[in-house]
Amino acid sequence: MASNGKSPGMLMRNAGIFNPVLVQAVGLCPVVAMATSVSSAALLAAVSAVIITVSEFIASLFLKAIPRWIRIGIYIILGVAIVSPLMIFIEKINAPLFSSLGIYLPIMAVNSLNVLRCERFAVKISPVKALIDGLTASVGYAAVLLVCGFIRELLGSGTLFGFEIFRGRTMFGLLLPFGGFLILGFAGAALRALIAKFWPKYLDKKQPKPGSKKKAHISPEKKEYEIPALQSVPEFTADESTFTLEELDETTQEQAPTPVAEANETS
Repeated sequence: MASNGKSPGMLMRNAGIFNPVLVQAVGLCPVVAMATSVSSAALLAAVSAVIITVSEFIASLFLKAIPRWIRIGIYIILGVAIVSPLMIFIEKINAPLFSSLGIYLPIMAVNSLNVLRCERFAVKISPVKALIDGLTASVGYAAVLLVCGFIRELLGSGTLFGFEIFRGRTMFGLLLPFGGFLILGFAGAALRALIAKFWPKYLDKKQPKPGSKKKAHISPEKKEYEIPALQSVPEFTADESTFTLEELDETTQEQAPTPVAEANETS
């Protein structure tokens, strides 16, 4: 696997390498159910971007000292408070599009992606970083929505933005939920191939939490005296060990072959 030797920026990490839909598999419901046209996908992308960004900023600013079991409910209340005025505004400017989205627009208030970003990242970083994190994650989510909406409208309806592009047989099945899952499968495979080519060190890695560190090694002697019932359940599985981006960069530099070594291998 080849690598360009450069570490991806925050936008590429949040929107591409750790894409919320294609890699982390969260926020799937609006994508597979309602991203059947470019217009509906763009509307869902805009609403989700506002919810995620504003919620992360507020969570980082005010919710760090609040217990976790209370924060989860607050995230949902925040989502409802943000979506409600947006729904009223959208209904006034485009009632047919608002009606076509049905129940899925208010469902955006309890999108799992919003809760994940707030709890896993926003409450552990500064408000400015939370704002950037929300924007970059929203870009990744919007990209998947728009790609799915474009392909499904073009091939499933033969239109784009409501204008007829071609007549004849269309792939009506793409407009159904299973068609959305099918497109997500191909998109996920394409993204994985891209990551394997340019950033192979990130393959099959879970996105690190802010400030995550490797757990201290416990000697066998000390482990003998521990009570198994009181041992904590590890947060990461064996193939998803916690890591920091700096550690990955250092490992890549150490393993990178020198020009002399490459010349000897070629000869």
